[in-house]
Amino acid sequence: MHFSPGDPTFIGWAVCLLYLVVSLLCLHRTKRAPRISPKECIFWRLICGICLVLGLNKQLDLQTSLLSLARSWGHSVRLYQYKYYLKVGFMTLLTGSALAVSLVVWRALHPAREETQKAAFGMSLIAAFVLLRAGRFQGLPFFLQIGNFGEAIIEVLGLMIVLNASLSSHSFFRTSN
Repeated sequence: MHFSPGDPTFIGWAVCLLYLVVSLLCLHRTKRAPRISPKECIFWRLICGICLVLGLNKQLDLQTSLLSLARSWGHSVRLYQYKYYLKVGFMTLLTGSALAVSLVVWRALHPAREETQKAAFGMSLIAAFVLLRAGRFQGLPFFLQIGNFGEAIIEVLGLMIVLNASLSSHSFFRTSN
């Protein structure tokens, strides 16, 4: 197996860097934000971890290796003939999991600060991006397909919303009197 980066373009590296910056700012928020609740602290740390993983995956393209491994396993156990149904099942499970996690997070954080609500909305856009990309990657014709540009808009918009939310009460942007 040879190393081949996932998105070696300028935009790909910029989005990767944006994920890492958002991850660091979310971690910083848990340490510096005034009167942040324990639930919100956990939420911001989860965002930190998710953005770190997605940022690294942006260039490492780990899902390609995972799919190749799954494809080999499918051939070896004679399940490959059912690949369409397995793909539909995978996407159904992924979509259902994303909805379930969103509901659990909303319920756990309600009521939450405005910044946390913004970050949750931004993360829901990033989750939508992941679902759209997975659907296209799986080659499922019934799954909403908006192309690379549309997916990139959703991804970057979600990241910018989380970035904005993570910066909204950072002490290093306030002037002291």
